[in-house]
Amino acid sequence: MSTRRLMLPTFLVFVAGFLGSTLAQSEPDGASPLASGEALDAPAPAAPIVSDEWLEAWLQRNILDPIEMGHATAASVAIVANGEVVLAEQYGAFDPMQDIPIEPHHQFMIASVSKSFSGLAIARLVEDGLLPSPTAKANDYMTRYQLEGDWGAKVTVADLSAHSAGLDSPGFGSAVGDQEIIPATPDYIRKKMPGIVREPGKFVTYANYGPPLVGVVAEDLSGLRYDEYLHEHVLRPLGMADSAFEYDPTGGPTLVRAGVYDPETPDVPMYRATVTVNDPFVAAAGSIQASARDMAKYLNGLLGHRPDVLTPEMLAIQRDSYANNYSGLAKVGLGLLNEQWNDYETWQHGGIISGFRSQLFIVPEADLGVFVVFAGGTSPFFGKGGDTGQTVHELMIEVLGPVVPKPPIEPVTDPAEFEGRYWFSLRAHQTPEAIWGLERIWTIEKGENGEMLINGTPNDEIAPGLFQERRDDGRPPYLMAVADDKILTRLSYAERVSGLGDPRWITIFGLTFAAVAVTGLIAIFGTGLWRFGAVLAGLAVAVVFVTNFLPALQGRDLSYELFRGETWRFDIAATGGWLTLAGGLAALYAGGARLVAGADSSLSKLAASHRILVGIAAIGFFFVLKAIYLV
Repeated sequence: MSTRRLMLPTFLVFVAGFLGSTLAQSEPDGASPLASGEALDAPAPAAPIVSDEWLEAWLQRNILDPIEMGHATAASVAIVANGEVVLAEQYGAFDPMQDIPIEPHHQFMIASVSKSFSGLAIARLVEDGLLPSPTAKANDYMTRYQLEGDWGAKVTVADLSAHSAGLDSPGFGSAVGDQEIIPATPDYIRKKMPGIVREPGKFVTYANYGPPLVGVVAEDLSGLRYDEYLHEHVLRPLGMADSAFEYDPTGGPTLVRAGVYDPETPDVPMYRATVTVNDPFVAAAGSIQASARDMAKYLNGLLGHRPDVLTPEMLAIQRDSYANNYSGLAKVGLGLLNEQWNDYETWQHGGIISGFRSQLFIVPEADLGVFVVFAGGTSPFFGKGGDTGQTVHELMIEVLGPVVPKPPIEPVTDPAEFEGRYWFSLRAHQTPEAIWGLERIWTIEKGENGEMLINGTPNDEIAPGLFQERRDDGRPPYLMAVADDKILTRLSYAERVSGLGDPRWITIFGLTFAAVAVTGLIAIFGTGLWRFGAVLAGLAVAVVFVTNFLPALQGRDLSYELFRGETWRFDIAATGGWLTLAGGLAALYAGGARLVAGADSSLSKLAASHRILVGIAAIGFFFVLKAIYLV
């Protein structure tokens, strides 16, 4: 795995489908004329895009082998070229626990690829005259809900789809399934919506609650529920009969049952990944279900072969650039991301949701599109194989040729000016999930040869302030920029931190205070009623640490708990925090009073001093909990 890959907490895993792992280039003999490794010239390539032998080997390596090795339990693949369907097949088991084979009409969650549909919804609203422009202010076209404050008034409809609305990125409670009234009431929307934590329209930071508000705009303007709107304007007209955008918390009878099983731990039985994010309000972020046959129809629609449904004007609106973190980084359209593959423009979106990981990739100039989704694997969200990015990129290398890295320029940026630690904006800022954002840190150093080292990896400057990782496997190199004390990536940015603003101090203080406060438990062997203040502080800190800090330090997967809104960890932290404060104050008072009264022995003085120390640590631990919203 590239060290450049931003390792996100699993409650933010929708974004992770954009990123891939390392791929070794394959150049088999006997491939089609389009497998020569040379970039294609427009117009579109001639069919077949690859030889049958190459395609069979590609499927074996990237689809069948991961299923056979237990890294996925099913997969769905759609490839189109020149308006024709090259491949639309599904593999593996519909239900691996009951050994039920998969059939063509079975559906896979397409995860955050669903966001591309919300982009089309905006385009259709504009084409129908219900919305004057994607850049219209969102509050002007929502009647049930208003984004608050000066920042809220600035948010455009396009910002909601292009991840530039400044919204916070929590996952907690997004799949509770507690919405009883459809469409969502104003109170329900207010309950679910996170705050705006940065100025809208200024930076791209991936956020899952923008598309749900696009659904609100569509509902308020059209009078249709959002699911009805998509069915009426996209799914049914494209003939996607084996697709659904439903609010069934089970996923329905034709949704593939994703099995989770790690071959390296055979003593742990396989289980089904829980279906998440079918909550009617939140579903717009990732809950469309589709078959391979239907995704082939969708790909051809995006490539312009269904102008009666997805008009050229709609596609142009969707593919306009609405946000960009730095010149040379990816441009963000409405639910699609725009990057270059040599001389070709590509549009893509990927995603991860419980049990499924997906990738959509289209090359309009080559009239080429591919969609891949895996179900199940070695964890609900990630697998040791079944990499959608690798799978798609290998096909693109074969058809379009390997990506040629941009040539370095004579460096104009001194890495020494940017050395330090950088904290990423893609994290929860206002909820207890903030504890899992403390490790979202990258580093910049100046190498021995004067090169820019980002997380220890050398990067070449290819334009002023724009850097490219060194990569020679034919896949798109990762790009990032440095400017204004920030590292900017295509879907997030990190700000330089130092001193007490560095989140590691929260961890250091938290661990130090916890270690000292927990020693209050030895006061149980003392005498006097006041010793129990130190005992209470020590016990409360120990319980909070074990239930909240320890899982974070271990990197444990708590995604289900977060998505399902299970609050017991946070409840323990909140209650434990107040008990810690109470115990700390009592211990501080007891120790101080004992010293003021005059301790009668060295041991007594030591015990009194220890209680003061425990009290100070417990109070400090309480304020650490407040800093990360656990209290």
